[in-house]
Amino acid sequence: MEYSFKRDDIDQPIAALNMEAEAFGHWLSIEMGERNVSQVAQVIEAVSQLLAGSRWQYQLQGREFSLQLTRDQAVVQANALMQKEEHYGHANELADYLDDEFSAGGEFDDDDELAETSAGLSASSGLEDFGQLMRAWSDFIKH
Repeated sequence: MEYSFKRDDIDQPIAALNMEAEAFGHWLSIEMGERNVSQVAQVIEAVSQLLAGSRWQYQLQGREFSLQLTRDQAVVQANALMQKEEHYGHANELADYLDDEFSAGGEFDDDDELAETSAGLSASSGLEDFGQLMRAWSDFIKH
């Protein structure tokens, strides 16, 4: 997983990740900033427990994004996306809904454009990679 961290004009930490993991960057920047150092530490501890086999899962509901960890995977997803999935039943129905919504207005002509608009709403990675990301983020926001 490729990532970089920087500070914006008002000195807030910003995480930037490759396109496949873009939602992790949004989640870190929005939910895991400097005011949440203790919560970052809790997530790192949960990753350690999952990797050691002493925990089965971990969930963290945020304002805009939520995190779900299992013993082998980390998933972050926009809450708005989860709400639409609940409303439409499952991901296939949601995809049909989004396809209808965006193609009805003629704004998006093909699946590539639709995929670009939904980028950053959901991402997953292996738990070990996610743990490395979290430790690097923790170091960055503490300095």
